[in-house]
Amino acid sequence: MASKIFGRTIKNISYSVAEGTMLPWSKRPFEVANLLNPAFCSVIIYSAIETYYIKKNQGMPYILSFLILPVVLHKQTREALPKRSSASLHPWFQNHGEIRVGFSRRVQQLAPYTKESIIFGMQTNIIAINEQGELVPGEVKAGVLNWDSNTEAFECREKAKLLGSWYSKVLDISTLFILWGVKP
Repeated sequence: MASKIFGRTIKNISYSVAEGTMLPWSKRPFEVANLLNPAFCSVIIYSAIETYYIKKNQGMPYILSFLILPVVLHKQTREALPKRSSASLHPWFQNHGEIRVGFSRRVQQLAPYTKESIIFGMQTNIIAINEQGELVPGEVKAGVLNWDSNTEAFECREKAKLLGSWYSKVLDISTLFILWGVKP
């Protein structure tokens, strides 16, 4: 999948996320290896970072990256998101309180995969860190992905862009975590 996303073969990528927290690639269950593929997840995170950067003209705080995969990879949460980022964040949360059920647990479970995906994105230069320690689009663009608009991959990327837009409008990061029901 990585070669399809980045348009080239990627060799010699190695990374380690907190010794003992991640299974070696060869020992991961097939479903987990496919859904939580670092190439795919890095493009999802990149999409949110890029939109955040465009909207706010600054990098995304690292901690916000942990509120991307648990939203877009969870089908019920992803489908509950509005179609447009012009929908207001606070009223949406008021109308969709049920999405917070189990969300904090998902954030914790997906944290190692978020870290792994950011590392992968940095090694492939689609994600970078600026002088302030914020996540920004890297030198290499993820490019145009020819994902059919009827696929979950396309939907995940579009919803990640929506999150990037929403998160760029939040003045206080702790408020965003409170809205999601997560302790930073």
